[in-house]
Amino acid sequence: MAARVGAFSLVMGRHVNHADTSNLPFSYLIEQRNTTYLVPGVNLRSVGTIRDAQKWPKRDKRKDPNRLDYINYNLLSPYTIQKMFKGRSILKKSLGGYPAKHLKSIPIRAQRSRTPL
Repeated sequence: MAARVGAFSLVMGRHVNHADTSNLPFSYLIEQRNTTYLVPGVNLRSVGTIRDAQKWPKRDKRKDPNRLDYINYNLLSPYTIQKMFKGRSILKKSLGGYPAKHLKSIPIRAQRSRTPL
């Protein structure tokens, strides 16, 4: 099973757990000692992410007027907003009643199921 990474996420390290974080955009996935740690949503605050989104339309060098792939350069498109709402729901369920403000990252255990996180 291949890993699925949320839009605008940063992946660091060698991940062996093949996590599905597709519903958690703008996150950091950091591997340390064969454990994947998720820092959800942190990349949304990054000035670099916003700056990159402004540059992407200029970097699209496709010359064919009949572009087969439609690319939405909007950072906060309906797609990413929908994913953020799904991610929020997943995190609330995963944390139970634990106050999220005390967490810096969430370790992701190896999973066999196809359900995200």
